Amino acid sequence: MEMTGLHLASYLGINEAVNVILRYEALIDPRDSHDATPLSYAARNGHKDVVKLFLTTDKSNPAISDNNCRTPLLYAAMNGHEDVVKLLLTNGRVDSDLMDNCGRTPLSYTAMAGHEDVVKLLLETDKVNPNYWDGYHRTPLLYAAMKGHVGVVKLLLATERTNPDLWDSYHNTPLLYAVMNGYEDIVKLLLETGKVNPNFKNADKKPLSSALILGHVGIAKLLLATEEINPDFWDSDRNTPLSYAVRNKEEDIVKLLLKTGKVDSVAQTVDLPIISNMMSQTKWTPLSLAIYTGHESIIKRLVTADIPSANLIDENGLSPLAHAIKTAERRLHMP
Repeated sequence: MEMTGLHLASYLGINEAVNVILRYEALIDPRDSHDATPLSYAARNGHKDVVKLFLTTDKSNPAISDNNCRTPLLYAAMNGHEDVVKLLLTNGRVDSDLMDNCGRTPLSYTAMAGHEDVVKLLLETDKVNPNYWDGYHRTPLLYAAMKGHVGVVKLLLATERTNPDLWDSYHNTPLLYAVMNGYEDIVKLLLETGKVNPNFKNADKKPLSSALILGHVGIAKLLLATEEINPDFWDSDRNTPLSYAVRNKEEDIVKLLLKTGKVDSVAQTVDLPIISNMMSQTKWTPLSLAIYTGHESIIKRLVTADIPSANLIDENGLSPLAHAIKTAERRLHMP
């Protein structure tokens, strides 16, 4: 890579060398082979004193970007160098919200990395847009929720301008990412805003079904405590929240679902992998599944629920009673 002595001294943070070169060198902002300036090198590596030397001369331009459209401020923010970010922001000659070639701003990178202090500095300028979409249509809040940065999520949600329910190009919202990754604290923060849709569906799943599939019971309980939640729907695999709860032996969730009075236990499930000896797709009612797999306490709850499913024939042509008989026969013949 082509660079000057000033680039190298700035990269290494050698204050004395930078000071001498700045005093006698006519070209203060030379570009390397990637169009990066010495100031960019210093900011990227957190060399506060070197950055200060550049900013004290009127000959250096702190707003110059490299061939990726990345400025010294963006690099400092990306790497969490709070003191350098503060210097650049107070200088007044930088754009705190300039996007790079990926469509990401300093706030996007800082939120993604979880640098709370830098996020706070950027938000305090009132010159950054917390809802900027990058090339994947992902906002700073979405990245923070996806990565589990609770403190950053709090800071972004405290800003009234933040929209907490924007989805990316994969049709996932901050809530969906927090649910899928098991970040219960973040799910709670998002739901408490009252501005997120707990029933938003991506290509395959809603938050509630995702939580149950992945075994995030605490998150499922938070979602079921939300008035807006729809507890009864089919996902792309034609499974319902109740069927997932039965499959996973989550009696508390079954109880909460039935308590809503909004679930239909006759909805049929398809291809549940818990049944290891069933090679083809098999469709069951939750009650038939509970009987087949021997969940006695869940069976009692489903039978006593005020839902007319006890005599329903599933797509195998079997009623729950027939399943009970076949299950008993199967167990009698077990070695």
